[in-house]
Amino acid sequence: MKKLILFLGVIGVVTLMTSCINGDNSYTDQAFAYIDFSENHTIHGRTSSFRAPLITSNGMRGGMIGQTSINWGEFYFFAFSWEEANGTTELGENRRADNVNVSSVIEIPRTSLRMSHPAPEIPEGTTPPLFRAIGTPQFAGDSFYWNDHWMFEFGYTGGEIPPTVVFYKREISEGNNANSNSTNIDIDIRIESPASSGTQPRGHAVAVNMSQLRTEFQQPNSDHTLNIRFHFYREGQTAIHTSEPVRWVLTRTSTSGQ
Repeated sequence: MKKLILFLGVIGVVTLMTSCINGDNSYTDQAFAYIDFSENHTIHGRTSSFRAPLITSNGMRGGMIGQTSINWGEFYFFAFSWEEANGTTELGENRRADNVNVSSVIEIPRTSLRMSHPAPEIPEGTTPPLFRAIGTPQFAGDSFYWNDHWMFEFGYTGGEIPPTVVFYKREISEGNNANSNSTNIDIDIRIESPASSGTQPRGHAVAVNMSQLRTEFQQPNSDHTLNIRFHFYREGQTAIHTSEPVRWVLTRTSTSGQ
């Protein structure tokens, strides 16, 4: 999974999501995480961090960190630290999670890709709600790690309550060859409900369930590549913005075990 620029408004500035590793085998980090139970029923987070892919804490296991409930199957953004004295917790299946100290946590909303309903037309002469920016999504290549959810960070202008963001798959273009090992996919990203009122530049994130694309396009005997472009309206532009393609390789089911 890729590191990228984080637009979360509560941080107040654009922050590069990198670890700080100290000389005494301790580190501080910040990452998105999916909450799951392990084989031995230990609640933990599967993170976007290369330094700490699996984390747990007393608060996670207790289901509450500060005023935020920690629930199985949900996504969060954690700022955390670890030192050698904290140790690790056995998860089973030869996996261990770092016992971290969580300094802050933000719940990330989830949504699903709308496969059969195209994005609504924008009436002529009107301006749709605009994004400041949308980052390249973070995702895992396999279906297990994040249950095929992709994490999108986005910037907006408004109040503390972020907008509701919706994802629509477009019709497959005629240029796609049904017999090839790749498919081009186009997805519209729209603001359905604007943010609360305000003029501040802010940011948030949303976890999008992309599993329906795997169900539709994964093949039993050959790998299949999806080249996905995202289209959205951005501040400072009059036409819809189109991203560079994001490449998602769906491994053949006969060997992947997915």
